[in-house]
Amino acid sequence: DRLELPMGDGLSLASGQLTATFDRDNSNQMEARLDANAARATGFSADTLSLSLSGPLRQGRASDLALALEASGLSAEDPAVAEALGNRITGAADITFGEGPVSIENLVVEGPALRLTGAARYDGTTEAGEQAGLTVEAGAEIADLAAFASLTGLDLAGQADLSVTADMQLPAGTGRITAEGTGENLATGIPQADALLASPATLALDLTRDETGITLSELAIGTDEMSLTGEGRLASDDGQITYELALTDANLLTGAAGDPVPFAVAGAITQTPEAMTLTAQGGGDRLALGIEALDDLLSSGLSLDALVTLPGDGAPRIDRARIENDALRLTASRPLAGADSEMALDFGAWLANSATFTGGTAGPLELSGRLTSEGEALRATLSGGGDRIGTGIEAVDA
Repeated sequence: DRLELPMGDGLSLASGQLTATFDRDNSNQMEARLDANAARATGFSADTLSLSLSGPLRQGRASDLALALEASGLSAEDPAVAEALGNRITGAADITFGEGPVSIENLVVEGPALRLTGAARYDGTTEAGEQAGLTVEAGAEIADLAAFASLTGLDLAGQADLSVTADMQLPAGTGRITAEGTGENLATGIPQADALLASPATLALDLTRDETGITLSELAIGTDEMSLTGEGRLASDDGQITYELALTDANLLTGAAGDPVPFAVAGAITQTPEAMTLTAQGGGDRLALGIEALDDLLSSGLSLDALVTLPGDGAPRIDRARIENDALRLTASRPLAGADSEMALDFGAWLANSATFTGGTAGPLELSGRLTSEGEALRATLSGGGDRIGTGIEAVDA
């Protein structure tokens, strides 16, 4: 028979030993240790589990206790979780409580692929209307991201470090969060993403939440091949956050050969009482996809201009979407499908050379249409034409 423990759902052990020593008449020092065999919790198990707590329990002033944990023979019902967890985990922390703030220092939890470190301090208050302070410092060192491949469904590889600091006021939930991180030899198994992550990656974040909303003082994610930056303030009914995404070589995404092709997009997320809007403007020169006919269309570059509105009530809509160069123009506008409405999207296309895809030279072609939805069904209408249209079929073109 197994011993069912009352402090957690499905927590049990085959056998265990609990020892505790504390005699206030002789000393304020306490020691306690739990050694468990074949411990189980919902979805997890361990061959052996040891937990110890020691230190002085003081009256009238703060007590300092040292916590240590060791679990071996770990397994999980989910094979992906088991791979990420590893076979053995150790942990330790110093805890201070009693008079004054509650603090956790020197927190370390370590497994084969992951090492977590941290510290926390909670300065509570008993005064009505006052805010309590919570400060957290945390770090994660991942020696081998491959251990998390099955868990994420990606062919992960590489190493990563992340540090986070949070200084919060409770229960208001206001405060500041900062984060810094680096990655080496990162890979996801997605060729386009891996091409952008080939060089060392960095992350920097500085975020504040207060009565005026969320202020993004810094967002910077970058490698030698790409960078994403952002800043601004956003609240429930006003504010704006601007962003910029830059690629040193768009060919890394398309797989096309050739000289590096820089590409950049910038825009803003803007909130009003009625709606949120998203904008994007940018482009690049000499774009290529590795398909000859399309590469001819993109040889003079490409520009992008888009505005999307997400209203508080009603369906999202494309106010404008325009992709163009000297040889090509694509446009779209009007509402998308909403919770209580169907899509009615207008679109247009223009080619300077209607024979582009057949290798000839001819006059321009212009098309326009509408894409509508009814339930799960889609319907498209299309009309248009042009002068001296070319198909590449001599009898037809004549």
